Amino acid sequence: MKIDTTAKDLCKNTDYNNECIAAILPDLQKQAEGEGGDGGIAPKDVMRMEAESLLKKANATLDYAKRVVEDRKTPMPVKEAMSVCVENYDSLISGLEDAKMAMEEGDYGRLDSVLSAAISDVSTCSDNFVDIPDVDSPTASLDDLMKKLCSNVLAMSQKVQNR
Repeated sequence: MKIDTTAKDLCKNTDYNNECIAAILPDLQKQAEGEGGDGGIAPKDVMRMEAESLLKKANATLDYAKRVVEDRKTPMPVKEAMSVCVENYDSLISGLEDAKMAMEEGDYGRLDSVLSAAISDVSTCSDNFVDIPDVDSPTASLDDLMKKLCSNVLAMSQKVQNR
């Protein structure tokens, strides 16, 4: 599939180009099938696609974290750390919903602030596992991806603001 030029350009200006393209590829494919051609995509739409992908990942991560906490086999220190993650993922999702509204309203200052807070929410989860010997966060790879997607949306926001 040929990637839309606007999408390529915006993703190229992020720190995580591969993750950027991978996150929006399903939406780009749907759009290409729906339009049956190369109608071009507005930069705001590419940013919205990236943010929606991030929100989906955050919801899936929250569901997974809740399952880890509820699993009887999960060791207590991991349950306690994951409980903090569940709170942070709830905060993250709430913030991302606010980010969607900020995008729609063109309030880039609020959008940037919310996305910076989102990175902090995800980092706080990862940090909870630093003091647990020989245990990695069950959501470490998901946290890493969400931080990258947050960073990508922030970079896109800067690019869209300056157009």
